[in-house]
Amino acid sequence: MKLDLIRKEFTTTSTIGDLLIDGKFYCHTLEDMYREKKIKGVTAIPYGVYEVIINYSNRFKKPMPLLLNVPNFEGIRIHNGNTAEHTEGCLLLGFTKSKDFIGNSKSAFNQFMPQLQAGLKQGKVFITISREPIIGARRWAIFGSLWSFQERNRQEDLDFSYLLFYQMWLCGMFGCSFQCGQEQ
Repeated sequence: MKLDLIRKEFTTTSTIGDLLIDGKFYCHTLEDMYREKKIKGVTAIPYGVYEVIINYSNRFKKPMPLLLNVPNFEGIRIHNGNTAEHTEGCLLLGFTKSKDFIGNSKSAFNQFMPQLQAGLKQGKVFITISREPIIGARRWAIFGSLWSFQERNRQEDLDFSYLLFYQMWLCGMFGCSFQCGQEQ
């Protein structure tokens, strides 16, 4: 079993993402706000790959998923909850979402546990936490911003060949193709 958490929505209160099980969307996630520097109890864990086990939680008084070896964090669990107030760095699961909120969390968690238990019977389980890649419309937004930047700064005699090279480099990095300003 392979778990992927892809962070997608970032606010000053929370981070919302999608949890994929073996490459297929399972549910939404909610974490604390992501910060480069940790503030205890209000910071999402760092991007990375972490082993997931199930062990007894003294706080929840039952076996719960636990992420191992998270740098500068201890006791990072996967559990139910709806807002950033319900987590201190942990990953919350939910089937619905809105700004700074996930819903149907108990149901999402209760259906997740048997899947995780089955995965652990097959071997070790890891979760990869990453950020949504820049593709599709977001890629076009980057190019649109660069073009606007060029137009605004034309009077300042910027080196447009450098900006054009940068656009071509981005295009090579993200495999884009454009025709008449439209993404294909």
